Amino acid sequence: MALNAYVKNRSYERVRSYESFRGVELGAGANTDKSRLSAAENIWRDYDGDGGDLIESVPGYRRIAELDGSVSGIWRQKLGEGEDCLIVQAGKSIYRFKISMRDALANLAPIATALSDKVCAFPSGEDMFLIDGARIIKICADGTVETIDPDDDRIYRPTLYFNGEELEDRNLLTNRHLEEYDLDDISGYTRATEGLIFKPIDNELGTCAVVDLDITYKGIVYVPSQTVIDGRIYKVTEIGKMAFQVCVYVTEIYIAEGIESIGSRAFVDCSSLQKIVLPRSVRTLGDYVFKDCDVLTDVSFGIGLESVGESIFENCPLLTEIKYAGKYFAYSEITNISSIKTSITVVCYTEDTTTALTLPVMSDADEVEALYENGASVEFEAEYDGEKIKSVSYHSLIAKDSSVNLVLHLKSKPYKSSFGCKSAEITGTDAILGCRVSEVFDGRIFLSGNPSMPNTIFFSHRQNSDKGSVLYFPSLAYFNDGIGSYPVTSLLSANGMLAVFKSGDDGSGSIFYHSPSTTDDDLMPKLYPVSYVHSGIGALGSSFNFMDDPVFISKVGLSALEKQSITLDRSVACRSHNVNYDLLKEDLRAVIITEWCGYLAVCAGENIYLADSRSTFRHKTGNIEYEWFAIKGVGSYENAARVWRYASFATNTSAVHPTKEGEVAEGIIYSAYYNGELYNFVLEDGKQYTIHKTPELSGGDFSPATAYLGTDELLFFGTSSGVLCVFNNDKRGVAPDYIKDMDDFDPEEYKKRYSRRIHPSFYSFDNHAVRYLVKTAYDNCDIPHLTKSTVKHSLVIKVKSYTDSEITVEVGREGKDYRELTSFPGSEFSFTELDFGNIALDVGDYHTLPVAEKEKGWVEKQISIFSDRFCSPIGIYSLTYRFTVKGRIRRS
Repeated sequence: MALNAYVKNRSYERVRSYESFRGVELGAGANTDKSRLSAAENIWRDYDGDGGDLIESVPGYRRIAELDGSVSGIWRQKLGEGEDCLIVQAGKSIYRFKISMRDALANLAPIATALSDKVCAFPSGEDMFLIDGARIIKICADGTVETIDPDDDRIYRPTLYFNGEELEDRNLLTNRHLEEYDLDDISGYTRATEGLIFKPIDNELGTCAVVDLDITYKGIVYVPSQTVIDGRIYKVTEIGKMAFQVCVYVTEIYIAEGIESIGSRAFVDCSSLQKIVLPRSVRTLGDYVFKDCDVLTDVSFGIGLESVGESIFENCPLLTEIKYAGKYFAYSEITNISSIKTSITVVCYTEDTTTALTLPVMSDADEVEALYENGASVEFEAEYDGEKIKSVSYHSLIAKDSSVNLVLHLKSKPYKSSFGCKSAEITGTDAILGCRVSEVFDGRIFLSGNPSMPNTIFFSHRQNSDKGSVLYFPSLAYFNDGIGSYPVTSLLSANGMLAVFKSGDDGSGSIFYHSPSTTDDDLMPKLYPVSYVHSGIGALGSSFNFMDDPVFISKVGLSALEKQSITLDRSVACRSHNVNYDLLKEDLRAVIITEWCGYLAVCAGENIYLADSRSTFRHKTGNIEYEWFAIKGVGSYENAARVWRYASFATNTSAVHPTKEGEVAEGIIYSAYYNGELYNFVLEDGKQYTIHKTPELSGGDFSPATAYLGTDELLFFGTSSGVLCVFNNDKRGVAPDYIKDMDDFDPEEYKKRYSRRIHPSFYSFDNHAVRYLVKTAYDNCDIPHLTKSTVKHSLVIKVKSYTDSEITVEVGREGKDYRELTSFPGSEFSFTELDFGNIALDVGDYHTLPVAEKEKGWVEKQISIFSDRFCSPIGIYSLTYRFTVKGRIRRS
C-alpha cells in the first residue's frame, strides 16, 4: 500500500491502493491499518482455492438431515479402519452416520435415546461414550449401542484386595467390587470353629493337635489346617484321643487338609453327629473313633487313608455306606479295613467336600453376590458383623498341594463423599454421571462440571491389568481447584499439561495447570498436582488447542495461554481485539470453538468468527493476534417460499417482460400448457408474462445454529429446528446437477476450469441468498487535516471472475449516507461515464473493473463492495484510486 508524499503542488495526483487484505478490524476508525477491512461479512481467504492475495466469499451450506429436536451436540467418532462417523444429539435422540454418506441421509433414524437434552461426550479408542446424567451410552466402532447403568456388568469392577493386600480403589461408577485370592497354600484360610482347643506336639516343627471342644457347642465343626498358639502359627496335624467325646450337639464335622491322624475314641458318643468328611491327608484312624455315633449316616474317606483301628463304627446303626475317593483295590489295601462290618457298602470314586475355607472380607461390603473358584461358581455362606460382611466360607475339594483362584463379587451401599466440597455428601455414581465437561489427557478421561461440585475434577484410572479403562473412576482419583462456587467451564489438554478453566476467581485462582506425576503408591500411581495458577480472568465458554495455541473464551474475547520464553510461567493474552466489537456482544457462555480449513472457528449462534492461523500480527499490547474474518446469519429456514423470476422465453399466450427479465416475480402464480409442456406466468397490466421457478428460497422462520463441529475440511452445524447442515467447501471441483445434465457437459473441461474452485451454485445459505460484504477502512489517506477529491473514473477494482455474479459498489464519506456507484453487471452501469480505455480485461481468472467514482471535497471515505443476489459470490484482489488535495478543512 503506497501513498505519494504530500507536496505543495495540490494539483499533483496521488494514488491510494488497497491490496493484500489481512482481515477485518471491527469498530475501528480512520486510524486503523488500511490493509484491514472495517467490515467483512461472509468473506475469507480460501487457501485451498485460488489463495494468494484474494479475499472472497465463504462457500454456502446445505441441509443434509432433518432431525427430531434442537441440535445440542455434534461429535466425531474416529475409526482406525474404515470411515469416520458423526454422532449428533437432537432433542433426546442420538444419531450416527458415516461422514462420507452425508448427502444420503434420508430417513435417518436415532440409534439411542438420552435422558437429558445435552450429554457429556468423550472418545476412547474407536468407541464414543455419552453421559446423560443417569447412564452411560457407549457407541461402538461397529455402530452397536450399549446403554450402561451403574449396576451393569460392563462397568469395570476393581479388585480392592488381592491375597489380603490392598490393590485398587473403589469405582465411583458402581457399587460393586471384587476381592481375589491366588492360593498355593490354603492352610491359612481353612475354617476354624470357635471353642476348639489346641495343644502343641512339636515346638520345633510347629505342629499341634486338636484336643478338646466345648461340649455345649452346637452345629457344624470345622477343623482348620493351622492355628495360632501364644502368637505363633502351628500346623494342625492330628485330632487327639477323645477330643470330641460326648459333644452331643455337634451335627457335622469337616476336617481340613493337613490333618494326618485321628486318635482313638475321638468322636465317641457324638450322638447328634450325622456327617463327617476326612481329607486326603488323613492316614490313620484310631480305635473306636466313631463309637456310639448312633445317627451317623454320611462318611467320606480320603484317598490317603492307610489304616483304621478296631471297631471304628461300633454302634453306628444308621450307617449303611462309606464314600471313598479312590479305587476299590486301594480301599481294600487299607490296613484293618476288613474290621468294618460287611453290611456297610463302600462307594468308590466319590469325593465329598473336605476342606472348608473362610475368606476374610477386607473391604466395606454389604452383600456377597457370588464366589468363583477357578472360574466356576460355588455355593457359600456369609458371616455378618452387624450390616457388614465379615467373612465368606465355602466347602472345597482342594488338596493341600493344589493352587486355587478365588474371586469374591461384593456389593456395597453407594459410596458417599463430599469430594473436598463444603456441600453435603454425594454418591460417587451421581458425582460422575452429573459431569458436563470432559477431556482426554495422559491416556485418561477427565470429567468435571457437575453443578453440585463446582471445584472437582475426576479422572479415570488403570485396571490392575495395566489397561486403561474409561469405566473406572477410583474414589481417590480426583482433585479440587478452587474453594468457591465458580464452576469449571472446560478442560483442555495442551503442551503436556491439563488446563482447568473456571468461570471466575474465588480468591484461589481461575485457571489451573496440572502436570502428571508418578508415585510409588500402587493404589495411585499417577497424580496431577497443580503446577501453575492464573488469577483474575474467568473462562466463560469453551476452550480449544489450536495448533499448539491453547485458547478459551473469556470476558475479553478469545484469550490464549501464552508461554513465556524464559520461564515456565504462562500469561493470558487476548487474540481477538480485531473482532471484539461484535464478539463481546454475543452470549459468550454458549460459544463453541472448533477448527475448519486452518481457521479457528469461534461459533456464537448464527455468527462465526474465523481466526486465520496463517496470518498473525503483533498487537500494540505486545501480544501475537490472529487476523479475522466473519460469517453472519448461519442457520436454517423453515416454511420458506420458492422464488419465481421473470423468464427470458415466451409462449403463444405469454410474453417476456420488457424490463424485468431475471427479476423476482410476485403475486399469483398461474400455470398452463404450451406444446405439451407446463409453463408458469403472472398477470401484470392485463398481460401474461412468463416466469420460471428457481432453486432460491425467500423468507421463512429462521432457526440459528446451536451446535458446531469442524472435521478436517468440513464444518457441520445443527440448528434449533433440528436441521443438520454442512458448508459447501467440499464441492470444490464438483459440477452442480443442472450442468451435469447439459448435453454439451464436458467433465474434463469442467475439471480443468474448476479443479480448485467452487461453482457459484454452491454459494447459498440453505438455498437463500447471502449478503457478501467488503468495506475498506474509513481512510483519510494519512492527510487528516486536508480535503481531497477523487480523480474521475480512477477507481479500479480487481475482482475474481465468477459466472453470472453481480457486485455493487458504494462510497461513503464523513457526514453523508452511502451512495451507490454502480453494479457489475447491471442496468445501472453508466456507459456515458465509462472510460473505455479502462474497460475490463477478461483474462479468465479475474476482471479489472473501472468505477465512475468522482467524490469531491472529502476528508475521509470508505468503499463498500457487496453482493446480495442468489448464488452470486465475490472475490476481491485490490482497489486503487487517484486523488488530489483540495485544501484545508473549512469550518461549517
